[in-house]
Amino acid sequence: MEDMSVISAMKLMPTKKQEIKTFHSLVKQALMEGRIMPLELLSNLKTIEKTVKDILSDNDISDEFIRSMQSAKRHEAYGCLFEEVETGVKYGYDVSSDWNEVNEEIKLLEEKRKAIESRLKTASVKCPYLDTTTGEAILGIGKSSKTTIKLTLK
Repeated sequence: MEDMSVISAMKLMPTKKQEIKTFHSLVKQALMEGRIMPLELLSNLKTIEKTVKDILSDNDISDEFIRSMQSAKRHEAYGCLFEEVETGVKYGYDVSSDWNEVNEEIKLLEEKRKAIESRLKTASVKCPYLDTTTGEAILGIGKSSKTTIKLTLK
C-alpha cells in the first residue's frame, strides 16, 4: 500500500463519537439486510483490529506520538483531547520481607485453589470430589461458555 492510499484509507474512518455510532449502525444494518457477508465482515474487522494493535504497540510510533505533544501535557486536535500520562507504574514491593512473606502465602493458596479447581472439573459420579470443609461429595460442577468464531489471519 502506498503512502497516499494509506492516508486516504485512514481519512475514510470515523473520527468522532457520533461518526463511530453512525458507522456502527450502518455496518450492522448492512449485515442484517444481507448486503455484507458475515465472515467477510469479521475478516475485515479482525484485520483492522490487528493493524491498529500493531501500530499502537510499535515503540517508534509511540515515541513519535509523545514527541508530537511538544512538551505539552494536554493538546486538543482532530476532535480529540490528547493527554500525556504515566501508565504501567510498577513498585518494588519486594524490598519488604513482610510483603515477600504474604506474597509467598498467596502463591501457595493460588496453587492450592488451582489444584481444587482441577479436581472439581473432573468430578463425576464415578469419581466425586470430596469437599474437605463440609465432607460433601461433589459429583460435578456447572460450566458455561460462549460460542464464537476463531479467525486466523493468513
